[in-house]
Amino acid sequence: MALAKVLHEANLPGYQRLYVEALKHPEIFQRQTHHENFKEFCQAKGECVPHHTTQHPDVCRGLSVGYIKNLAQKHRLGEYKTKHVVRDFVKPKTKDEQSRFIDLSSERENATNVAEVFISHCWEGDFQDVLDGIQELGDDRIVWLDVFCVNQHGDGPPPPCWRRCASDDAGDHASDDARKQNKEDVANFKAVLKACSSLLLVISKIDQVYLVQNRCSVGNCFGMSICRMKAKEIRGKIPFFRIWCLNELFNAHMFYKDKIFMLPGRNPPSIFKELSELVDVERAEATKQSDIQLVQGWIKDACGFEELNRTIKRVVANVEWNSGSVV
Repeated sequence: MALAKVLHEANLPGYQRLYVEALKHPEIFQRQTHHENFKEFCQAKGECVPHHTTQHPDVCRGLSVGYIKNLAQKHRLGEYKTKHVVRDFVKPKTKDEQSRFIDLSSERENATNVAEVFISHCWEGDFQDVLDGIQELGDDRIVWLDVFCVNQHGDGPPPPCWRRCASDDAGDHASDDARKQNKEDVANFKAVLKACSSLLLVISKIDQVYLVQNRCSVGNCFGMSICRMKAKEIRGKIPFFRIWCLNELFNAHMFYKDKIFMLPGRNPPSIFKELSELVDVERAEATKQSDIQLVQGWIKDACGFEELNRTIKRVVANVEWNSGSVV
């Protein structure tokens, strides 16, 4: 079944529709009491609301595909790697408010709907591949994309005490509130996944796959060094070697087994079925070493490494691959 049709038939549950309605009443989302306020709002409407949603309703907002496409076209974001979209666009844009991009005063009206599709992708990949992937969903689809929906200032050092109130403070510094929100956003990703109705895994074009399959025949030391560097670059674009992607796929499988879709981009799907056999969460990578320790801790508590490895292989073997136009 075509991806867009499947998603169209996955109707929003009642609590998500109520969340869209609740967003029209800003007083509900006062920072200190929004959990209870939203719960009371839903109960008044006679709707039973899952615990995870009443805890973290605000983190489940997303942006429409059409809005993201227009934003990318206006700022030429398709020319960047995804990690550089964060570094060179999102962080500078949110520097003054120290907020998520979707919470900017100039953007918040564009993020009033609950996300329907969780977008899983590699930050080392090209952002154009993300744009190509979400385009298959249709302009009206609401997606959760971490680049815009997570506070990206949590990894910066706090500003020096003597500069905390300076208007010209450097953008690399993170306020205490920004660091706290980033930590909450990361901790709440599972609630976001559960609030969505499907997951879309976007994969960049991968060249020289043999380098990560240990089939390189270069014999001299310099050549082997080049191969190792290239292999590291390639692994950064393959979700089966990235710990966040593995954890997202595993949890999506737990929440909605038949609503996981993968777009192989400019690659034959057979490559990924072969690469998935190399999945080893204990060797999976992340941009930040602390993320590896954090996510591995979650996986240990949830199921253990071996069970996750087996699950990912089963998911890839049975997933619906969409290699052409999805309508």
